[in-house]
Amino acid sequence: MTQEIIGSTDGKGLRIGIAVARFNGTVTRRLLKGALNGLRAHNVRDEKISVVWVPGALELAIVVREMALSGEYDGLIVLGCVIRGDTTHYDVVVEQSSSALGKIPLETKIPVVMGVLTVENLQQALSRSADDRSNKGYYCSETVLEMANLMKALKAARSR
Repeated sequence: MTQEIIGSTDGKGLRIGIAVARFNGTVTRRLLKGALNGLRAHNVRDEKISVVWVPGALELAIVVREMALSGEYDGLIVLGCVIRGDTTHYDVVVEQSSSALGKIPLETKIPVVMGVLTVENLQQALSRSADDRSNKGYYCSETVLEMANLMKALKAARSR
């Protein structure tokens, strides 16, 4: 018989950290609201959620790494918004932040779910941070819970 290991989106008992960039705060506050709504809808209690604010997308990785190494969280959500401008700065920010963030779960074995919007304009950002389940923050909340539970299930299976 084939063994299947599937993560659940039930957040009961899980500790979740959220790192949020203040830059483009109109959008990131909406993403945070979506993430919090999603976590609460999936049984994560407020006292099990920590929110840490950083200046911008480039500052997310160092904080997320520290959060992952702390041992205090079962999963982490990263929220930010990078809007393309008239210079190549957008490309640098997107490349550097996504590269650094992508290494953290491999190094720490803590799920890190990327909710940093990379968009062409403010309208795209606002549509991806709407006040409903299409909000990228809400989506990240479901993903982090599934991954945190999956990692717990894999550890339990390994110890059998």
